[in-house]
Amino acid sequence: MMTGLLLLPVLGIFTWLYWYFLPERTWQRADTLTLITVIALAAAFVVRIEKMDWTGSSPMWSQIVSVAGAYAILIIGLSAGLYLRRR
Repeated sequence: MMTGLLLLPVLGIFTWLYWYFLPERTWQRADTLTLITVIALAAAFVVRIEKMDWTGSSPMWSQIVSVAGAYAILIIGLSAGLYLRRR
């Protein structure tokens, strides 16, 4: 839950940047599909990492790792979608 709250503002900013850099700023179905896919991948990563057993570390470690990985998934996924869309 905490991880989702941390990701919401960043997701909003990345979505706005994705829209801003689109050619002619026109949103299409492929853009919606890209956004849904990237969000689903980031959510699956967060759930998987938070369920892992991190023996010998603090309880916060799983949240730190999951947020860092989800940021990377969001950045790489939306950048790849923008690259493919602009081609």
